[in-house]
Amino acid sequence: MNSGRRFRSWIDVRPGEGRGLIFSTLGAFFCIGAMTLGRAMREAVYLSQFSVESLPYIMGTVALLSLPVVRAFTRLLELHPPRRVMNRLVGILILGLTALWPLAVFGLAVDIVVIAFYIWTALGILLMASGFWVVTSELFAVRGAKRLFGLISAGGTAGALVIGVSLNWLSGIMAITNLFPLLIGLLLLFLLWQKLLPPGPVLKLQELEGEKKQGPFDNLKLIWSTRHLRIIALIVISATMASTLVDYQFKETVTRVFADSDSAQADMTAFFGSFYGWTGGIALLLQMLVSGRLIAARGVGAVLILLPLFLLAGSAGLALLPGLFMATLLRGGDNALRKSIFRPAIEILYLPLSVDLRRRTKTFIDTVLDTLAEGLGAVVIFVLITTLHLPSGLLSLLVALLAIIFIVMSRRMDRQYLKTIIQRLKDEAEDIELTDDTGQLAHHPLDATFTRLDLHNRLADLNLPPAPPRKQVEEIDVPHVPQYLEQLRSADLDTVRQAIARNHTWDTAHLRMLLNLLARDAIKNEVTAKLVDLGFAAEPLLTEVLIDETRDFVIRRRIPRVFALTGRRSADDALLTALTAGRFEIRYRAALALVKRQRHDLQLSLVNREDRIWAAVRAEVARDKPVWELQKLFDGLDRTESELVNAHVDERGTLSLEHTFRMLSLVLEQAPVRAAFNGILLNDEMLNNYALEYLEQVLPGDIKERLWQFIGDVSEHKRDRSQRMIDDVVSDLMESQVTLFAGDKERAALLKLLQERDEKGR
Repeated sequence: MNSGRRFRSWIDVRPGEGRGLIFSTLGAFFCIGAMTLGRAMREAVYLSQFSVESLPYIMGTVALLSLPVVRAFTRLLELHPPRRVMNRLVGILILGLTALWPLAVFGLAVDIVVIAFYIWTALGILLMASGFWVVTSELFAVRGAKRLFGLISAGGTAGALVIGVSLNWLSGIMAITNLFPLLIGLLLLFLLWQKLLPPGPVLKLQELEGEKKQGPFDNLKLIWSTRHLRIIALIVISATMASTLVDYQFKETVTRVFADSDSAQADMTAFFGSFYGWTGGIALLLQMLVSGRLIAARGVGAVLILLPLFLLAGSAGLALLPGLFMATLLRGGDNALRKSIFRPAIEILYLPLSVDLRRRTKTFIDTVLDTLAEGLGAVVIFVLITTLHLPSGLLSLLVALLAIIFIVMSRRMDRQYLKTIIQRLKDEAEDIELTDDTGQLAHHPLDATFTRLDLHNRLADLNLPPAPPRKQVEEIDVPHVPQYLEQLRSADLDTVRQAIARNHTWDTAHLRMLLNLLARDAIKNEVTAKLVDLGFAAEPLLTEVLIDETRDFVIRRRIPRVFALTGRRSADDALLTALTAGRFEIRYRAALALVKRQRHDLQLSLVNREDRIWAAVRAEVARDKPVWELQKLFDGLDRTESELVNAHVDERGTLSLEHTFRMLSLVLEQAPVRAAFNGILLNDEMLNNYALEYLEQVLPGDIKERLWQFIGDVSEHKRDRSQRMIDDVVSDLMESQVTLFAGDKERAALLKLLQERDEKGR
């Protein structure tokens, strides 16, 4: 039990994902296993019956026939649930193989049967693989897909490995025609897989209503007019064409090596089986250990570049050192990277799109455009090799060119993926409120924690000593204070207000008298307005008090409201310095003031502004979870003051999260940051997924790693590793002298807690 839990924790499978992951992985095993077996059988049978020069003809035939077949399949996906369409497809595929099997066994119409078997398996399994990912993609949101698609693809790779290794043994003890039952059996297991899958989402009728009227070329127009889809299509076309050319070079080399063998068919079947098996094994290791983590760490666009870089290097190697070893290395690397890196990354690229758009276009790209690209590659081979009789080494130059196009498109997709995520994030958040009908937060965002101790409740049970008075702003002893200024010390509020409202000269001593009045709740607004009017004259004193940790906290926390309306750069600079203050409310209000200054186009600091903000974000997320939970505001916050949230929510840790996101809005685009913040707080899975995906794309790695501990998107394995003993947490709090925002009382309570635990230890 413990070992199983540890394994699930290590591979980061979250609650509710187990069944979908298990059966999707099994489905991939049966699907790719059938694809591997069918491909090995048809290539061995065809190349033993016909010359390799005729291969472009059969590839072109498959490409032409795929157009009406794929159009019919896509049409069915538009009108019916994908699982029902897949059941029909696999059933028809099984019936066709059942009819061809006896003809192959008895050697009837050999040429026709070989061609029919090639076309039937090429078209049928191509559609089956695409349909499998259509079904699977509707089971997982984008965040789950990034974690799990590599594992699901690993199931397919395991199927290729098992079938490939088995073929090496089976081809030596039986004729290839006796493998028909194994292929049919895999397809039957694939049918059973669909029955065991958990239920997928139910599409709204309006999402499919417009799709029924689509013409034959509307999908292509839609793909070309949507930048995200257009880049995917160009990536798929360049990758498939390059793979087709590499595949021909590989098969030509294999045919030449085994042509003189007495048992050419069996030898080639065994070789192809071993080849697909071992490349599948390499891909399996990459999927289990590398792909998911690499996609999460580097992003989809960066991961996509790996395949074209390998093709670029491999094609150069094959041009310089032609032979079976280099051809096998190039084709094997292409095969392994396509399975382990390219396929999961491509499937993830579709997920930011709406479900109806994905259904309408994904199969078209995966089948029609993929097959057309393969057919175009076959045309190139036919013209250059069959017609012009040029050496096949020339194809390496074309592979290199396609790899360069692939790299350029991958870089563009890296940027476009983020743009699409931002747009979907904005769309999802547009009509969502932060609170439900009761005004309470719908979802507690801080699931991950460093400690299970509730410090807030523990502190409330203690008898706290009274807090010592804080140091106020020092007043200079002025021998002759005018009567109207002496009135600032009056206990009568109306008298004080009249003194503040008078127009007169304020020197340093008088400004200190005025600034001390910020501590009086009843007149803080009048004092703030006067300090704003004084502008530059009051700024040096305000800056001095704001950044001095020994000054009265009540006064310091109200100074950012003044600087929010003061237009000089030095005010912005003082607020940036205040982002590193020890007291949370000062940091919080400094960030709020900085946002207001930026929104009203006031002068901004020129002294490393963005670097200082990022440093403040790093310092905030570096704090322990108990600190986040105890941080709060004592001065209150008018709802109109906060531009980040729709309503102020009094939940432990929410203010800390809000403050962090407000600072992020100073260095990132504000609209998606606000939508991401609401997406983390709300109990809306789709919005939450886009919020986390956006943050993963834009945040530096060290900030993301720490912030993930607070917003909950962290594996159980990492959470357990992050657990700290409460003694260590409290000790760090005391040693760092961090004030936990209820003033000295809570600091004294922490000290008392630590002393009690020390006494018990003795």
